[in-house]
Amino acid sequence: MGRLVVIPIDESENSQRAFDFFTSELLRPDDQVILLHIYQTPHLPSVSFATGASLPVDEWQKMISTQIESTKKIMDHYERTCEEKKIPKQTLLETGKPSDVICKIAKEKQATMIVMGSRGLNAMRRTFMGSVSNDVLHHSSVPVMVVPPPNH
Repeated sequence: MGRLVVIPIDESENSQRAFDFFTSELLRPDDQVILLHIYQTPHLPSVSFATGASLPVDEWQKMISTQIESTKKIMDHYERTCEEKKIPKQTLLETGKPSDVICKIAKEKQATMIVMGSRGLNAMRRTFMGSVSNDVLHHSSVPVMVVPPPNH
Protein backbone atom coordinates (compact mmCIF):
# COMPACT_ATOMS: atom_id res chain seq x y z
CA MET A 1 0.00 0.00 0.00
CA GLY A 2 1.14 3.54 -0.74
CA ARG A 3 1.02 6.66 1.31
CA LEU A 4 -2.07 7.98 3.06
CA VAL A 5 -2.12 11.77 2.74
CA VAL A 6 -4.43 14.11 4.67
CA ILE A 7 -5.40 17.19 2.67
CA PRO A 8 -7.49 19.72 4.61
CA ILE A 9 -9.91 21.36 2.16
CA ASP A 10 -12.11 24.42 2.18
CA GLU A 11 -13.30 27.01 -0.33
CA SER A 12 -10.03 28.96 -0.33
CA GLU A 13 -7.44 29.35 -3.08
CA ASN A 14 -4.85 28.18 -0.53
CA SER A 15 -6.57 24.83 -0.18
CA GLN A 16 -6.88 24.42 -3.94
CA ARG A 17 -3.21 25.33 -4.43
CA ALA A 18 -2.11 22.69 -1.89
CA PHE A 19 -4.33 20.05 -3.51
CA ASP A 20 -3.04 20.95 -6.98
CA PHE A 21 0.58 20.87 -5.78
CA PHE A 22 0.04 17.43 -4.30
CA THR A 23 -1.59 16.03 -7.44
CA SER A 24 0.97 17.52 -9.83
CA GLU A 25 4.21 17.20 -7.85
CA LEU A 26 3.86 14.59 -5.11
CA LEU A 27 1.21 12.07 -6.14
CA ARG A 28 2.39 8.50 -6.55
CA PRO A 29 0.29 5.82 -8.29
CA ASP A 30 -0.56 3.98 -5.08
CA ASP A 31 -1.30 7.03 -2.89
CA GLN A 32 -4.63 7.53 -1.17
CA VAL A 33 -5.96 10.83 0.14
CA ILE A 34 -8.18 11.85 2.98
CA LEU A 35 -10.09 14.98 2.01
CA LEU A 36 -10.75 16.61 5.37
CA HIS A 37 -13.23 19.46 5.58
CA ILE A 38 -13.61 21.15 8.95
CA TYR A 39 -16.75 23.20 9.11
CA GLN A 40 -17.53 25.82 11.67
CA THR A 41 -20.92 25.58 13.30
CA PRO A 42 -22.77 28.78 12.48
CA HIS A 43 -23.34 31.19 15.34
CA LEU A 44 -27.04 30.97 16.04
CA PRO A 45 -28.45 34.08 17.73
CA SER A 46 -30.96 33.46 20.51
CA VAL A 47 -33.03 36.52 19.58
CA SER A 48 -33.38 38.65 16.49
CA PHE A 49 -34.82 42.00 15.55
CA ALA A 50 -37.23 40.27 13.17
CA THR A 51 -38.67 37.80 15.70
CA GLY A 52 -38.17 39.71 18.96
CA ALA A 53 -38.11 37.53 22.06
CA SER A 54 -39.17 34.34 20.25
CA LEU A 55 -36.56 31.96 18.91
CA PRO A 56 -35.39 32.88 15.36
CA VAL A 57 -35.93 29.38 13.95
CA ASP A 58 -36.19 30.63 10.35
CA GLU A 59 -32.84 32.39 10.64
CA TRP A 60 -31.27 29.25 12.11
CA GLN A 61 -32.64 27.10 9.30
CA LYS A 62 -31.33 29.52 6.69
CA MET A 63 -27.84 29.64 8.27
CA ILE A 64 -27.66 25.87 8.60
CA SER A 65 -28.90 25.36 5.04
CA THR A 66 -26.27 27.78 3.76
CA GLN A 67 -23.57 25.89 5.68
CA ILE A 68 -24.75 22.54 4.29
CA GLU A 69 -24.79 23.84 0.71
CA SER A 70 -21.32 25.35 1.07
CA THR A 71 -19.92 22.11 2.51
CA LYS A 72 -21.56 20.01 -0.22
CA LYS A 73 -20.14 22.26 -2.94
CA ILE A 74 -16.61 22.01 -1.51
CA MET A 75 -16.75 18.24 -1.07
CA ASP A 76 -18.27 17.66 -4.53
CA HIS A 77 -15.51 19.69 -6.19
CA TYR A 78 -12.63 17.78 -4.59
CA GLU A 79 -14.32 14.37 -4.86
CA ARG A 80 -14.99 14.91 -8.56
CA THR A 81 -11.38 15.97 -9.15
CA CYS A 82 -10.08 12.85 -7.38
CA GLU A 83 -12.37 10.67 -9.47
CA GLU A 84 -11.20 12.34 -12.69
CA LYS A 85 -7.56 11.79 -11.69
CA LYS A 86 -8.34 8.27 -10.40
CA ILE A 87 -7.03 9.07 -6.92
CA PRO A 88 -8.44 6.81 -4.21
CA LYS A 89 -10.04 9.04 -1.61
CA GLN A 90 -11.84 9.12 1.67
CA THR A 91 -13.84 12.19 2.67
CA LEU A 92 -14.29 13.33 6.24
CA LEU A 93 -16.40 16.12 7.69
CA GLU A 94 -15.39 17.30 11.13
CA THR A 95 -15.98 20.27 13.37
CA GLY A 96 -13.69 21.85 15.94
CA LYS A 97 -10.50 23.86 16.08
CA PRO A 98 -8.96 23.21 12.64
CA SER A 99 -5.36 22.60 13.72
CA ASP A 100 -6.43 20.18 16.46
CA VAL A 101 -8.76 18.26 14.14
CA ILE A 102 -6.15 17.99 11.38
CA CYS A 103 -3.54 16.59 13.79
CA LYS A 104 -6.06 14.24 15.42
CA ILE A 105 -7.26 12.78 12.10
CA ALA A 106 -3.71 12.34 10.80
CA LYS A 107 -2.78 10.44 13.94
CA GLU A 108 -5.97 8.36 14.11
CA LYS A 109 -5.80 7.35 10.46
CA GLN A 110 -2.03 6.74 10.66
CA ALA A 111 -1.43 9.13 7.78
CA THR A 112 1.95 9.35 6.12
CA MET A 113 1.79 13.13 5.73
CA ILE A 114 -0.37 16.26 5.69
CA VAL A 115 -0.36 18.61 2.71
CA MET A 116 -2.00 21.97 3.32
CA GLY A 117 -2.05 25.54 2.11
CA SER A 118 -0.94 28.65 3.91
CA ARG A 119 -2.59 32.05 3.84
CA GLY A 120 0.76 33.81 4.01
CA LEU A 121 -0.09 36.03 6.96
CA ASN A 122 2.51 38.55 8.00
CA ALA A 123 3.94 38.31 11.52
CA MET A 124 1.52 40.85 13.00
CA ARG A 125 -1.64 39.20 11.61
CA ARG A 126 -0.35 35.74 12.52
CA THR A 127 0.17 36.91 16.12
CA PHE A 128 -3.40 38.13 16.47
CA MET A 129 -5.25 35.70 14.22
CA GLY A 130 -3.17 32.59 14.67
CA SER A 131 -2.08 30.32 11.90
CA VAL A 132 -3.60 26.90 11.34
CA SER A 133 -0.62 25.74 9.28
CA ASN A 134 1.82 26.93 11.96
CA ASP A 135 -0.11 25.11 14.69
CA VAL A 136 -0.23 21.92 12.61
CA LEU A 137 3.51 22.16 11.90
CA HIS A 138 4.26 22.34 15.62
CA HIS A 139 1.77 19.75 16.87
CA SER A 140 1.53 17.08 14.17
CA SER A 141 2.88 13.61 14.73
CA VAL A 142 3.43 13.18 10.97
CA PRO A 143 5.37 15.25 8.41
CA VAL A 144 3.60 18.37 7.16
CA MET A 145 4.07 20.10 3.82
CA VAL A 146 2.80 23.68 3.74
CA VAL A 147 2.27 25.10 0.26
CA PRO A 148 2.82 28.87 0.42
CA PRO A 149 0.79 31.43 -1.50
CA PRO A 150 2.16 32.58 -4.87
CA ASN A 151 4.93 35.19 -4.80
CA HIS A 152 5.63 34.52 -1.14
